[in-house]
This record gives sequence, structure tokens and C-alpha cells, in this order.
Amino acid sequence: RGCLFGLSLSHDHRHISRATLEGVAYRMRTILEPMEDVAGPAREIRIAGGFVRSPLWMAITASVLNRNLTLVDSPEASSLGAAILAMRATGDLESLEDAPTIADVGSVSPTAGWTSSYDELYAQYESLYSVLAPHWDAISAWQASQPA
Repeated sequence: RGCLFGLSLSHDHRHISRATLEGVAYRMRTILEPMEDVAGPAREIRIAGGFVRSPLWMAITASVLNRNLTLVDSPEASSLGAAILAMRATGDLESLEDAPTIADVGSVSPTAGWTSSYDELYAQYESLYSVLAPHWDAISAWQASQPA
């Protein structure tokens, strides 16, 4: 679920598209931060998938996370990661350091000037998300009750 907040008549489809990319990056940050609270800072953030092919999306993501990203171009990256974790859990892989890797295809650094803005906006995102989260189930139920 999601929403667009702060729209005005001055916004057009480009703003809505960018807001969508930013929303995905903010959600990634809400996943990364608690993981790092438990496990410590990630040594590297490797990004794979179709969105790696979007320079704008990668710049937004690097800036929202305020981290350098290592880009890998592999449609099987998620499957490989799951297999590696399964091998580690079953003892078939002694260390994650011994796991096979996918070749890097590039890297992206945060864009100067964007990071501080995204930090400010992320604080608003977190506040809004916590207020709206209880309503997601209600709107889902209502939508499911409507004729197709």
C-alpha cells in the first residue's frame, strides 16, 4: 500500500514517477536500518534486479540510504542469495565469505545535495507511515468488497 502526499497543481507525471521511486527507496531504508541496528553496519550494499538499469533510481536509492551501492546485473541474484543462506544454514557452506559471488557491473554514490533533503523527507515519511499504517487493512477490506 502507499499514498502520495503533498501533491499540488504544480506537480505532473514526472513528479509522481519520481515520488514512486523515492517511496521504494524509503521502504528499503526502513528495512536496512533495523537490520543494521541488530547486525551492525553492512560492509557493502549490493543491488540487483531491473531497477539497476535506471540511473535515476540508483542515484535516488544511494542518496536515500546515504550509502555507496554496488550494482550487479543478474536476474538470479535473489535465488542465489536464498541458496547461499540455505547452504550456510545446513552447514554445506562454512562461511558466507566462501559463497559464490556475482560480478559487479558498477557502483553509485549518493548525489551531493540530495542526501540532506532525503533525510528531512524520510523523517516525514516515517511519521506519515506510522499514522497511515493502521488504515491499510481497512482500505484493503473495503476495496475487496467493491464490485470489479
